[in-house]
Amino acid sequence: MSDTLSPSKGDSPPDIHAPSLSRLSLTPAGSYTNGRASVSSFTPSLSKIAQTSIIIHVKGRVASNQSRISQLHYSPGGSRLVALSRHQTTAPVANNRRWQHLHIFETVNYARINVATPFGMFEVDPRVLAAEGARAVAFGPETLVDSAKKSSSLSSVGGGGGLFGRKDKNVEKPPVPNVIMLFLLGRQHGDHHFSVLDTDMGQIEIGALKAGSHNHNVPVTEPVAMSPDGSAMIGVSAEDPTEIYVINTPRIVHHNTTVALKVPACIPGHLARVTHLDYRGPDGDSIVSAAADGVLRVTTIAGASPGQCLYRVRVDTRGYPASLLAVSPDGTLVASVWGRQVVRWYPETDVLLAYDLDEVRVVETWPLAFSADCGLLVCRTENGIDLVRVEDGTSAGHLNWTQNGGNYATAAAMTTDGKQMAVGLLNGRIMIHELLYVESQSIDVDVPEEEPPAYSKYGE
Repeated sequence: MSDTLSPSKGDSPPDIHAPSLSRLSLTPAGSYTNGRASVSSFTPSLSKIAQTSIIIHVKGRVASNQSRISQLHYSPGGSRLVALSRHQTTAPVANNRRWQHLHIFETVNYARINVATPFGMFEVDPRVLAAEGARAVAFGPETLVDSAKKSSSLSSVGGGGGLFGRKDKNVEKPPVPNVIMLFLLGRQHGDHHFSVLDTDMGQIEIGALKAGSHNHNVPVTEPVAMSPDGSAMIGVSAEDPTEIYVINTPRIVHHNTTVALKVPACIPGHLARVTHLDYRGPDGDSIVSAAADGVLRVTTIAGASPGQCLYRVRVDTRGYPASLLAVSPDGTLVASVWGRQVVRWYPETDVLLAYDLDEVRVVETWPLAFSADCGLLVCRTENGIDLVRVEDGTSAGHLNWTQNGGNYATAAAMTTDGKQMAVGLLNGRIMIHELLYVESQSIDVDVPEEEPPAYSKYGE
């Protein structure tokens, strides 16, 4: 399969679905119309999600390999998509960790990006050693940087540069996105009789201009997270899974050099294994952590006394550890999923709200990912995917396709602006979708026409 995006075919996409929607056709003005009234798209705020429905348009697919997609992550600016897929020939090792392939794509055309190191390019996709569902990839800030120099456009007339041998005017190159990411690079060294599993932290700066990396032995395992400014990372201690290490990340350089890593703080506090981590708020002065016993903590990592607990709450897990954790951009909301129980925690006001998806939904759902603003939850269903409003569990939009036992959704991710969504399948495909937000009251409620399955043109 090709590594670039396979576009959707046809003028009127047959794969658009939303609650109680008639067939919608794309108009040149960028609005959707059902033949009677135009429905304009917009991007709602978190407070308006309840009055919004979402139209899901399948843009195309990209293939990583022939194995299960276990994780998907968009960069903060949406210019990169990172996928982890299960290694086909390896079994889980200690703590249910297994080898997984790392794939990086540009979101302009979803072409694959090769990862560079000080010793050359990776000949194959790098391997990540992590338990499935535990975040082993994290992004730092994403910025636009100017191209190094202007480029001159040369004419072939007369064999010289430009007309009569002169150069044309310099052409400005557009700025390109650069983003720092880190992942837990797994290494296996030793002969086939005795091998030692080791985990490094690979910090890689990805961009069209340059690519550099550092590999360091670090005392942490998954989950990991990177600070908003990219200057530090957090991870669970490799020796004690109830402790969290804060590590200063080095600046990227483009030659083989040894840079010492500093560990300014070790954060204890949990009694059970830490399963999820993230930074809270744009300043990165505190972190949110979730443990297997249902305890959520907000801990400060700034100042002279890092490690002080600011807020703490215990969730009735009903026997399930947390499967998802997300923090709103302003840090006021911590959303999590425990089994099918969706929990919203507002630490500063000490408010904890929870409901069970089985109690509010007729359709059985399996949560996959939160949106960046914690307003939507992407869920797998028996017939496709469903976008669920986190506030009350109702459906904001859905997409159906014919499932054959090998193409059900296993991972999902949404861009920060909520305009694109990637869904990973069991067969290794990644489906790319465009999300269009419309006012619910502006949509007709008559019975929708019969439509072919969303992925039928891609050989479901």
